[in-house]
Amino acid sequence: MNLAVATPQDGAGEDTVTTGLMGAVQPEFLQLLSWDPHVRVLVLPRSHPQFSGVDCLVAGCDKMSCYAHQKGRCTGCTERWRKSGLPFDEFVTIQRPGRMVGFFPCQVAHCERPGRRASLLCSSHDYQRRKVYGFPLEDFLAHPEVQPLPARGALPGRCL
Repeated sequence: MNLAVATPQDGAGEDTVTTGLMGAVQPEFLQLLSWDPHVRVLVLPRSHPQFSGVDCLVAGCDKMSCYAHQKGRCTGCTERWRKSGLPFDEFVTIQRPGRMVGFFPCQVAHCERPGRRASLLCSSHDYQRRKVYGFPLEDFLAHPEVQPLPARGALPGRCL
């Protein structure tokens, strides 16, 4: 998932440059990118021709191949293929292994998204905590602007 911060950190106040840039952005574009001013995260839609790549060729992989040199494999599968020593035609037929065992709920109250094992936050809240606010987990969870997020359903992976 590509992410971008479009407003200053909490407490910094909007500067004239940010205000000017946000004024130039069309509301339709923000809607296309699922912009939420409270979370301050852009989600690049996989279906958009300028914001996506081709699906990874490896069986069971939901990521995208973003670069021509990857030859239809996502970054993770490209690395796994190099280490495997298998011929490419054989490698792509092997089901990609899962990454997470069990469910780790996001620690933001009422957030419906799964958390990451290391941070205990969903990817959006983890990004917001580290990059937008820079708070320790306890302070982040108590911050009044931190809002729960709805479940996304089964979304395919995105290039970083």
